[in-house]
Amino acid sequence: VDFPAWRDLPAARLSQLRLISGHLAWPLFRRRDLGGWAPITLIREPLARTLSVYTFVRQTKAHPWYEQVSRMDLDTFLGWLAERPPNLDQQTRFLTDSGDPDAAFAVLGEELTLAASLEHLEEFAAELSSLIGHRIALRHQNRSRERIDPTRLPASTQAALRALNE
Repeated sequence: VDFPAWRDLPAARLSQLRLISGHLAWPLFRRRDLGGWAPITLIREPLARTLSVYTFVRQTKAHPWYEQVSRMDLDTFLGWLAERPPNLDQQTRFLTDSGDPDAAFAVLGEELTLAASLEHLEEFAAELSSLIGHRIALRHQNRSRERIDPTRLPASTQAALRALNE
């Protein structure tokens, strides 16, 4: 679900649904009555997400950044990304209107029934299974063909990654 689809979903149809999935910012999602819903979310570990964005854009010709980013090495990309503040810390912005990390942590702890990082998918599935009283198995399919291990990056690149995600 994207925001226009969520916004335009008739209340009668919404009341029939048991699950809604999508990339939808929490402040936009909660504009509607969520009584009876148990909101859950998966987020990414910030450094892993930044590396994933880099590899995803470089292999996705339809991505609006492809032409620029496909020619960049990782260090150049990190510098380029640092010049685009709206693209930094998107997960915090997905959780709050303010982009404030403390407010994002409050949302995670107080407003959502279950939240976990994608890097802990198995634990998330176990907890979700317990909540719904039915064992579920979640598949994780990484869309990026290339994976970058941050521990194998030069110290300067690791420092740049951390600086983007403070």
